[in-house]
Amino acid sequence: MSLKTCSRRSFYSIIMTAVILFIAAAVFILVPSDAHAASGPVPQVTVTSDAKLVIFWTAPADAGSRTHYVLKRVDSKKNVTTVDITNGKTSYTEDLDSLTDKYNYKYAVAYYSGSDLSSFSSYTYLGYVYRPLDLTMKKSALTINAGRKRTLRLYTSPITTVDMPFYQYYYTGRGFCDTSINMASRRVHLYGYWSSSNESVASVSQTGQITAAAPGKTTITFKSVFGRSASAEVTVPGTDTMEGSIYILEKNELINKTILGSKLMIKGTQNRLNGTVKANYTINKLYFEITNSQGQVTDSYTKYVGAKTYNLAKASVYVPFSSAGKGLHYIKIYADYKSDVFGAGARQKIYSEKFRVYGTSAEYLAKANLTKGEAIAKWGTLRIDDPYSQSARGTSNYTDCSYLTLWAVRQVLGNNDYSEQPRADLQYKYIVAQGGTLSKSQLMPGDMICYVNGSSFYYKKIGHIEIYLGNNLTVGAGTPGYTLIDTYKKTPCTKILYGRPY
Repeated sequence: MSLKTCSRRSFYSIIMTAVILFIAAAVFILVPSDAHAASGPVPQVTVTSDAKLVIFWTAPADAGSRTHYVLKRVDSKKNVTTVDITNGKTSYTEDLDSLTDKYNYKYAVAYYSGSDLSSFSSYTYLGYVYRPLDLTMKKSALTINAGRKRTLRLYTSPITTVDMPFYQYYYTGRGFCDTSINMASRRVHLYGYWSSSNESVASVSQTGQITAAAPGKTTITFKSVFGRSASAEVTVPGTDTMEGSIYILEKNELINKTILGSKLMIKGTQNRLNGTVKANYTINKLYFEITNSQGQVTDSYTKYVGAKTYNLAKASVYVPFSSAGKGLHYIKIYADYKSDVFGAGARQKIYSEKFRVYGTSAEYLAKANLTKGEAIAKWGTLRIDDPYSQSARGTSNYTDCSYLTLWAVRQVLGNNDYSEQPRADLQYKYIVAQGGTLSKSQLMPGDMICYVNGSSFYYKKIGHIEIYLGNNLTVGAGTPGYTLIDTYKKTPCTKILYGRPY
């Protein structure tokens, strides 16, 4: 009796257990879990040889030919677009007509594993996808000796809209008092593809670096994903020449089309040289000559180098631009080598550019077609990457925050009372005395952003100053030790004051 009862209970227990397991399994299969173990592959960006912008990713280990991917695009206005990609394909050619250069973009990927969608991957940023108005090479023709390398730079007309000022090209991601800003989301990119018409003569990398291989000529071309292109002719001589052994590598900035900072300036002020002289042999000296329109040398400066490279910005303060009188002039730069590899006394011209000097600020601004503020902002950006030093400012290419601001104002207004104020707090004190204080809503390019982060020794406790560029961007000198473009939008400084220096 007891044995039969026990057997019957065991039988019922087994049946109930089986039913419970079946229901649990059904629920597990039919109801997708919110806690996905898998994460989507991280997308990458490339440009094909026919200048198509492609988003691609690596298939996960459990993917197959029927894997279904979901590509998510988010723009800076938080508009979300998703694209379904089937048949295991792991790339997507972007529809450029759907993009606008006033937005930046980021992408993430998820995929189906069985019936379950993985979580989306971390984002990859395109940044602002720049649609160029035009494109030119900073050099249209160049000579490179066989076996040597040289880098080409591009120039395009800058965007100056409020949505995306051209300064966005150089935004570093730093904010004064704050380094947490996402740099990738703020960058501007000129996407395209580099090619050589004859790679047996010279090839080119996707950063624009040319490698000369054998004597002959080839055309190096950059084609934007939006269709515009620019080219330069490269000559590789049969025997090495001095011209093919030395050149100036321009700064990779689209603000400045030439090595000379500005072709227009005010009498008695400085100008600016940017770029790096690069040579295959040790440079002895660089010779800087200012000539008049007839070619007569009116002033000069000689710099001993003793190296294969030299940053021209270091010479800017010593080249006698300020001695040039009103009218048309030329700056010419020559170089010679320590060895006589190209003959004793051989000297090579490596740069020549004309510039015009005006007697007053009003004449200069009229010809430059700039407001005072726009001109101040432009001159400030010409010193990007200059090293920071309070003690050495004004020598070589050194600056600090207040020297950068007074220098930029002097370049536009000539010698004036503002440019005589040596510290950030004294510059703001001058602005207050002149009735130039502003609210944040009144800011325009060329105005001053003053940070209340100093000690009580300073006027209003102001310890730092930068030049406003527009779109919550500034140019300033300071941490981490050079001049760069900042944002003050997210700064945790206790207070910020604003003013106009003119």
